[in-house]
Amino acid sequence: MKIFYISQPITGQDFDECRSRAINWTAFLLQYGTVFSPFLHTEAFDNAMKKKHSFYMKWDLALMRAFDSKEFENVLFMLDGWEESNGCKQEKELAEELGWEIALESDDNFTKKIMEKVLELCVREN
Repeated sequence: MKIFYISQPITGQDFDECRSRAINWTAFLLQYGTVFSPFLHTEAFDNAMKKKHSFYMKWDLALMRAFDSKEFENVLFMLDGWEESNGCKQEKELAEELGWEIALESDDNFTKKIMEKVLELCVREN
């Protein structure tokens, strides 16, 4: 099973734009595997909890470790702007340490690879 973990710059970004990007990429990637978006999974309780960035990063990195299993084919999918985000850099560092595939939103080869996998699955099903 493929698990996509969406790494997205959030701090200092427009909330509605972040939400829209997270929703759109989650909807797209769900066609090809399981998707975890820290933004979407914490949005509902974020305002009530009022926790600091460090709380969420600790939680996010713990979830990445929990997803790390030989049963899963893990992909860290990094949305544009990740280079400017300390949180995204921490997620990338952990993904590299765990041996995950890293894909960039701006990388056309990633979309090509996804489409090849879809065609492969379609051929197998017929």
